[in-house]
Amino acid sequence: MDDELERERLRAEIAKLRAEAASLGKPPDFLSRYGALAVGIIGALGGLAALLNVWVQIANLKYTQSGELLSAREETIRVLKLKEDATAAVADLAKQRDSYLQQLGTLQTKYTESATARAALQDQVRTAVRPPAQATVAPAGGPAPAAPKTVQIFVRNDRQLAQVKSGCAAKLTAAGYAISGVQSVTSGPVNDEVKYFWQADAKQAEALRTLMNSCGLQVPEENVVWITGDPDSANSPRNFFEIWGGRGGA
Repeated sequence: MDDELERERLRAEIAKLRAEAASLGKPPDFLSRYGALAVGIIGALGGLAALLNVWVQIANLKYTQSGELLSAREETIRVLKLKEDATAAVADLAKQRDSYLQQLGTLQTKYTESATARAALQDQVRTAVRPPAQATVAPAGGPAPAAPKTVQIFVRNDRQLAQVKSGCAAKLTAAGYAISGVQSVTSGPVNDEVKYFWQADAKQAEALRTLMNSCGLQVPEENVVWITGDPDSANSPRNFFEIWGGRGGA
């Protein structure tokens, strides 16, 4: 629009110059020749403006493409940074996992050692409170001689001790058992338990379970245990039993 106005203005100037030349008596060919030149210049200026407009559009396109390339480059850098951060996070998690596994292994080792120590302590307690072996020697190749029925009682808490004193002791005595002692301990089986050391005493141990259940203990049938692997069981007399209060009775 601005180029068209400029051309109109130049045409008006040329018409004015023709009029002035005519008034001076100059030949009209002079202005016609130079007027055509002026028109050509005006056309050239219009073409130059169009060319300049095309150049501006190309520059804008290149600028837009450059911006898009820059945005793509920035996005690529951002993705690579996220990947790097994720890789570092995975490495940290792997280190934490290895540390936890190491701690777990240490705890398992300590638990195994604790269980072994607890079993050894139970053996020591049982050995310390077990009545001495009978002086009578069994015949060669025969079973150990029978002894009076004897029980050693181990309790885990005051409630179990009160049960023994209030009812169990009297029933045991009435059934012909001698109580060699009542001892408080801090470790032992989960449930109440009756232990015996000679296979021939199995029926008597089962009868003892029934008797103890009648006075408040709760000895499951599977907790009548024949102790076969105890190295001191060979020294235990016949008719000797142990009654253990379980942790579950706390």
